[in-house]
Amino acid sequence: MMRRAAGESALNWVRELEYQDRRFPHSPELAMHLAKWYEFYAQCFVRPAYAEQRPEWIRNYLYWSETMLNRNPKHADMRMIHANTLMWKLLEAPEGDEEDLLREAEKHFQEMLRLSPILPRHRYAYAGVLKRLAEYFQEKGQNERATEYQSRAQELQREGDDLQERRKEMHLY
Repeated sequence: MMRRAAGESALNWVRELEYQDRRFPHSPELAMHLAKWYEFYAQCFVRPAYAEQRPEWIRNYLYWSETMLNRNPKHADMRMIHANTLMWKLLEAPEGDEEDLLREAEKHFQEMLRLSPILPRHRYAYAGVLKRLAEYFQEKGQNERATEYQSRAQELQREGDDLQERRKEMHLY
């Protein structure tokens, strides 16, 4: 009961944020904040009591993620958030062509790595997603594909570890 009341109360705040965005529709940070709120609702409120609202939350999660990226396409973290949104849709709320979603997410992850060549956390994040994809394809019986994703994840993990070590040597934390 408390969770439901808190969830409904927070939705009022989200609506206020959307209102503010309509007044000044240029802030990538506000769009990111809204995407994260809808991510919370789409991923945490999955009980049957929320079945009617959940499709709207998923649509809004995807919408605000895309809006955030359109407002600042050169920000590595926004690429990462949007790519994670697409991967979540692929793994948790499949709809549409799986291969298109996968290609689109991978394109954003690659651009994220290009935009942020010195931070290991982006490599770690991408490696984590690739591990989840390996598990996903393993469950689907596509072992060859799962092995490919697992090896790519390990490679990115090693690259991240190497970057982290070099940053420590240069006293960049």
